[in-house]
Amino acid sequence: MNKAYLPALSTMAVLMATAFILPGIQTANAQYTGGGGPGTTSSSVEEQLKLAREKTSLAQQQGAYGSGTSMVSGTLDNTILFIIVLVVIFGGVAAAFFIKSRGARRAVTSQSTRQSEPDWKLEAQRYKDELEAMKRNQNR
Repeated sequence: MNKAYLPALSTMAVLMATAFILPGIQTANAQYTGGGGPGTTSSSVEEQLKLAREKTSLAQQQGAYGSGTSMVSGTLDNTILFIIVLVVIFGGVAAAFFIKSRGARRAVTSQSTRQSEPDWKLEAQRYKDELEAMKRNQNR
């Protein structure tokens, strides 16, 4: 692999990791911190339990699909499994395209080399002969 691509690839990997990790960190911090700006007091444990029960009962109702948390902010095992599945899918598609492109290029190159090689030699010889003829005409 060309060494000039390594800094670009590592920068892209860091940016993608940051894009996946930051929403999860923000979601985790938001569920354990108080819910307000200046002047608001944090609610009591009983109020938090009441709200949690309400959330679970609403989530279990007919038509309530999902909890609203993003896919990447789940547990670490689910996130890693999700990323592995995505890498396998996109890696398989990329490998298929890569193999197809390599095979097609070889077929075209091998055919064009056989046909065009004698033509290039003939063209070069023809230009060489014309150049020599022009030089002879100039020396007269």
